Amino acid sequence: MGRDEDFLFLGQDDTLNLYVYDPATKKTDQLTHSKKWDLRWPSTDHKNQIVYEVDGELNLFNTESGKTTHISIDVPTDAVAMRPSHISASNAIEGFELSPKGERAVFVARGEVFTVPIEKGRRGI
Repeated sequence: MGRDEDFLFLGQDDTLNLYVYDPATKKTDQLTHSKKWDLRWPSTDHKNQIVYEVDGELNLFNTESGKTTHISIDVPTDAVAMRPSHISASNAIEGFELSPKGERAVFVARGEVFTVPIEKGRRGI
């Protein structure tokens, strides 16, 4: 592929793919061959690389070699959602009952079963 060629983002079939057009020969060649997902947001470094997204994944097309390389991205997390925390279940009670002798109450909230003593005793899950 030479420098006089233009790279195009077209949907000639059912999906959008990357093509190259040579104005001298008026020939268009398909460079990527995605059948299920559209190639989206192509962007170039104006040298020899085009980055694009397909199916939520980033890929890098080298215009000199004609090869595509997957770009792996690792996003670190501080795992806030996985940290232990106390969340009140009082607003999420789905059901409740008293024990047969009336010594404990049973509550269902947030997918958990909680038992609570009426007067004395230990709470439990």
